[in-house]
Amino acid sequence: MIITLKSYYNFLDSGLLEQLEADNSKIPTQVLESIHKSEKESAEKDLTLKTSFFIVNLHKKNFPLSEILELTELDEEEVKRIIQEYDDGELS
Repeated sequence: MIITLKSYYNFLDSGLLEQLEADNSKIPTQVLESIHKSEKESAEKDLTLKTSFFIVNLHKKNFPLSEILELTELDEEEVKRIIQEYDDGELS
């Protein structure tokens, strides 16, 4: 979507996205790489949030730190940071 002060253009509404998805050979390589990078970052962020909430749920159920470390295969500092963020109210 392109937004200006006077109007906007939505690639989805225009049908252009469907055309480009059908034949992505018309999409410049840089644009494709940017899209893939963005999708990867979004997936990584989603995974990070899911992992954080998994750790928090184990913490809430009084799992010992050693078990949380074993289940998540994360380092101790990272797990402690996530638990501290939860305890401080930064994760809900």
